[in-house]
Amino acid sequence: ATTIEKYDLRTNIWIQAGMMNGRRLQFGVAVIDDKLFVIGGRDGLKTLNTVECYNPKTKAWTVLPPMSTHRHGLGVTVLEGPIYAVGGHDGWSYLNTVERWDPQSQQWTFVASMSIARSTVGVAALNGK
Repeated sequence: ATTIEKYDLRTNIWIQAGMMNGRRLQFGVAVIDDKLFVIGGRDGLKTLNTVECYNPKTKAWTVLPPMSTHRHGLGVTVLEGPIYAVGGHDGWSYLNTVERWDPQSQQWTFVASMSIARSTVGVAALNGK
């Protein structure tokens, strides 16, 4: 789908909040500075490395530099500022690689890989770790 929805706690209703630039599923999501980052995923059979950022104040999407690796089913979290894109599947194989997005330099870099390849993985930061 290309739409994003938001949930209103008071009315118990979902409403459309915007449209992404392209269709995607099995993507990762992170929030930095009240902006929504949509990372990777699939558009049908094509695995994506693309990244979009939604600013709810301006209701505008910005296309950001892509990851080095195409990933769907990835885990995503924010840890001390940067976004981490963890594992997933590139369309051919499961991944153990991890990329870090630096919001200051707006660049993706590889960091240490996991010991085991994982897809459709949950990732979280807890107490800064």
